[in-house]
Amino acid sequence: MAVDVQGLDADPNSPAAFANNIQVAHTMALRIQQLALSVISGIEQAYNNTSNPLQTAADLAALNGTLVSFNAFLVQTGVGGLPLSVPGPGEEPITEQHLLDKHEATMSALYARMMGPKDAASTVADVLNAPDRK
Repeated sequence: MAVDVQGLDADPNSPAAFANNIQVAHTMALRIQQLALSVISGIEQAYNNTSNPLQTAADLAALNGTLVSFNAFLVQTGVGGLPLSVPGPGEEPITEQHLLDKHEATMSALYARMMGPKDAASTVADVLNAPDRK
C-alpha cells in the first residue's frame, strides 16, 4: 500500500484520511467564523472614523472565497454529510452522545406527533362502533 507525503494512506476512504479531512474541515470552519465575525464587525463600525472599509471588503472577499473552497472540500471528501459544528467561545464541542440524545428526542417528538391523529381516529372508531346505550 502506498503512503503519500503526509503519511496518510493513499486510499481516500481510509480512517486516517477521513480523520485528517475532518480536522481540515474544522480548521476551515474556524477560519470562516473568524472572517464572518470580522465582516460583521466592519459593517457595524462602518460609520466610525476608525473603520477601514477596504479591510472589510477584503475580509468579505476572503470569506466568499473560503466559503466556496469549503463547499468544494466538503463535497469532494464526503465530510459534508456529517454534522459539523464549531464551538463558540466558552462552549464545549458537541459529543456523539449529545447528537444521539438530540436525535432520540427529535424522533420521540415526531412519533408522538404522528401517533396523535391515529389515537384520535381510534377513539372516534370506538365511539362509532359502541352499542347505543339508552
